This record gives sequence, C-alpha cells and structure tokens, in this order.
Amino acid sequence: MPIRVRCSGCDKPLNVPDKFAGGRIRCPACDALVKVPAAADSTEKPSGADPATAKKSPEGSPAKRPSKSPAASSTDVPDDWLFGGSSAGKEPDSTSDEYGLPADAAPPPPRTARKSKDSTFVPNRESSEPAHGGERRQPAAAVNLSAESTTGRREYLYWVLLAALAPLAISIVWPGRPRNERIEKTIEQVPELAVKDPANNGAAQIRMTKDELFAKLPDHRIIGAHLAYDSWMHWGYAGLSATLFLALLTVTFPNEAAGPRRLIWTGIITGTIGIFLLLGFQWLADFTQGFNIRGRSIIVVLFYIVKFIGYSYRAALDPENGFPLSFMGFTCGVGLCEELCKAMPIVFFLRANPHCGWRAACCVGLASGIGFGVSEGITYSADSYNGIEEGMMYLVRFASCVALHAMWAGSVALVINRNQDYVGGDGFDWGDAGNFILHYLVIAMVLHGLYDTLLKKDMEIAALSVAVASFAWLAWLVSRERREE
Repeated sequence: MPIRVRCSGCDKPLNVPDKFAGGRIRCPACDALVKVPAAADSTEKPSGADPATAKKSPEGSPAKRPSKSPAASSTDVPDDWLFGGSSAGKEPDSTSDEYGLPADAAPPPPRTARKSKDSTFVPNRESSEPAHGGERRQPAAAVNLSAESTTGRREYLYWVLLAALAPLAISIVWPGRPRNERIEKTIEQVPELAVKDPANNGAAQIRMTKDELFAKLPDHRIIGAHLAYDSWMHWGYAGLSATLFLALLTVTFPNEAAGPRRLIWTGIITGTIGIFLLLGFQWLADFTQGFNIRGRSIIVVLFYIVKFIGYSYRAALDPENGFPLSFMGFTCGVGLCEELCKAMPIVFFLRANPHCGWRAACCVGLASGIGFGVSEGITYSADSYNGIEEGMMYLVRFASCVALHAMWAGSVALVINRNQDYVGGDGFDWGDAGNFILHYLVIAMVLHGLYDTLLKKDMEIAALSVAVASFAWLAWLVSRERREE
C-alpha cells in the first residue's frame, strides 16, 4: 500500500508506492526532495501477513511471486508515483510516464542527504507482475540518473546571464564614434550653439543650459545619438529588459515559494523603495562630511560609519585618485551600499521562508538584482544618455549591467540561504550586522568595486574579466548546491 508522506517544502501530502521506501523522491508541486520512510516505519503490513488472506493458486497452495532483479523492477513506473492516490486499476502508458521518462527507464532516483555525492538509487521491488497488457519485460540494466539529469537542461538557462555580457564585450572591441567628436560635428553644423572663448585660444564653448542646448538641436539630439533628449523610449527598453530577465528566472528555476508574482514584486520593491533608500543614505553620508561629533554612544559610532561611507563615495568619484584609493571607495562606498540595498528583500524572504530551498532563494536574489539594474538604467538614460549616447550604450545598460547586478545579488542570496545565522531572526544585533557584511556581502562588494574601478581607469578588458568572474562565482555556488542535493 502507498506510504503517506508530506513534502517539507510545500507541505503537500503525497502517497508514494512502497517500492521507494527508504529513498528520496522529488515533489511534483515544488520540486523539493522528500525523504520516504523505510518500510518498517510505514503503516504497511509486514510481508508475512495472515496466510488465510494470501492468494491461492489453482492447486490450493499460495501462489509464489516470481523473483525479479532490482534492475528489472525499477523499470515499472506507475503514472502517479509522485502523486496522491493509489495506482491500482490504472494501465501504465507503454511509451512514457507523465514526466516524459521512457517506459523502459528507471524512475528518477532519490537524492542523498547534503554532503553526499552518491545520487544513484534503484528501487528494490520484489514483485515482477507482467506489465503492458501482460507482456513480460526483459530485465533491463540499471540506469544511473544523476541529480543533474533529473532537473533537466532548463536549470542551465541561467547561463544566458553570461551571454548578456556580449554588448559589454562588443562595446569594448568596437567603441563607436567618440562623444567629443560627435559634439564637435554638431557644433559645426549648428554654429549658434557655442561662442569662441578668447581665454581658451578661441576654442568654441557652449554657454547655455542643457535644456536650451537640446531645444536648438535638430531632433533634440547630437549627431549619432540613438534617442532624443526628451524621449521616453528608454522606459520601453526597461520594461522589455525586466520582462525578459524575469521570464528567464521563472523558466530556469520554477518553484512555488518564489513564483512569478513574488519575483515581480521583489524587482519592483528593490527598483523603487530600495533605490530611494540608497539615495537617502548617500545624502546622509554626504551631509556628515561638514562636521564632527564627539562621544561614546552608539549614535557617535553610526555617525562615523556613515561619514566613512560618504568619504568612500567621494574617493571613488574623484578622478585624481589612484587605483588603491578608488578601489577602496568603490568597494566600501558604492559596493557596500548597493549590495546591501539588493540584499534586503532576500533577508525578508528567507526570514519568512527559511526552508524554501536554494532555487527559491536564488530566484529572489536574481530578481532583486534585476530590479535594481533596470531602475539604474532608467536613471542613467534620462540623466546622461538621451540625446547623447549611441544605441550600444542602451544595450550595455539594460542587458549587461542588469545581468551583472543580478549575478552579484543572486550569489549573495545563495550564500545567505546556506548559512542563515545572521539574518536577524532573533532581533537586531550589532555583532550580526558586522557578520552580515563579512559573511554575505564581502565577495560581491569586492567584485562590484573592482569592476567599477577598472572602468574608471579605462581598463575595459580587465573590467570584462571581472564581469565573467562574477558569473563564474554564481555558477560555482549553483553547482555546489546541485552536487550536495
């Protein structure tokens, strides 16, 4: 009789055939692994039942069931082996079951506990009733289905994030026409835009506001610019980018704990509330630069922490600073604040769903990074790109940069999910706050800071290498979770 178990991921009750006793199965609802109790722990009667109830043969003696090898028994997979209800009276499909497995293949093997790499399991079923209309099957060799093969190829679709770095690579190899050259050509065609400056050897200088400048230009853009200065098309690019990336997540790691609705709201919250919190924190850090305070209270400590972050921002943006100071500024200022902003939705999700599994946590992290990257792209387009930059810049911003933010946030989510000791479940603690940064954010901060620093120093090839390394870090974390399932 079926063994009654309950999924630890979605709490769905399942009726599992007794042939899977002592192994593990995959829940059809949330894709989580469920441990099936051993036969001794189930409610099934022992094999030595009352002889009076045994089925009699025509000669009056109990009918003996022919023996069958474990390899041969593993091929008889009822259609509802993962669902509630009994399979009695159902005729199995002669070609494949409802998971698309061939009829002569073994059922998906249960996976071992964490830290174990042995993912092969062959059910040991003692019966060998004829299958498929009474035709006896020939014993088949045991099929070694690894943990990766059961998840399917779709879980490797996240490699699209690496492909999304292609616009960044193309822009480095073929940078296009320089912006200054295109501005000079525009001034030559519209001479009234600038006046000669005697103090600068008679060079042409533009002496008008940005709005006045683009109002005088044909199509409100300089030569070679992709969009007009007052265009709203970048919002369409943002919507397309968000849709494609979020669709990628739902296809790659489908699960109930982090469904499409949750992913959409995670991206929206990070791209709006998270960005406003980041801007507010930057304003506060800049505000602390004008004065100092004294004392030993926690307020004084917080003041100087914020003051240091403000100093880091200025060090990162100062073009006169060398590589070490710029790297410190981008890592401790930009990297810390942005990665912390993207990590907040992950923390709230894991506090509410501590046993959601690594797939759900990774999806929420990737969605948070996507929301941040898309929102950042909208801001940069409106402030710096429209009317000025060529089309490739929009591809870099809404494809490569969004993918980078998703990689960093997704890796942070996997690290937090693996060790949830510092997510503040028992209340806020300053020691946990420091451990949160050191244990969860430091690698993403360093990769983020190094990438920005290399771009600032015009070391584009090295920056692209850091972007690829960011994906490699995410891919290693994902593969580690798969191996340990």
